Amino acid sequence: KSQIISKYNSINQEGQTGFITIRFLVNCKGQAGMFRIHQTDLLLRDFSFNSKIVSQLLTATKSLGKWKIAEYDGNTYDYYQYLTYKLIDGKLIEITP
Repeated sequence: KSQIISKYNSINQEGQTGFITIRFLVNCKGQAGMFRIHQTDLLLRDFSFNSKIVSQLLTATKSLGKWKIAEYDGNTYDYYQYLTYKLIDGKLIEITP
């Protein structure tokens, strides 16, 4: 969380309120890729945030590293990871896995 917060410059803009969820694949080597973005308002209706907000969060998310490798019974597996960002008027309020 601290890495994301340190890289995000709040864009104080009324109405830029809701959730941005970034889904990505972590491969069996612990590398992230295949990023997808879903944006909603607080009532979970489709919403489009300012592109500067989305771009900052995507860049910060892509910069994260050292993802855990999924192992079970001696095998490694790819998995999806989700990070959801809650914003109120462009301010980052909460980050949830």
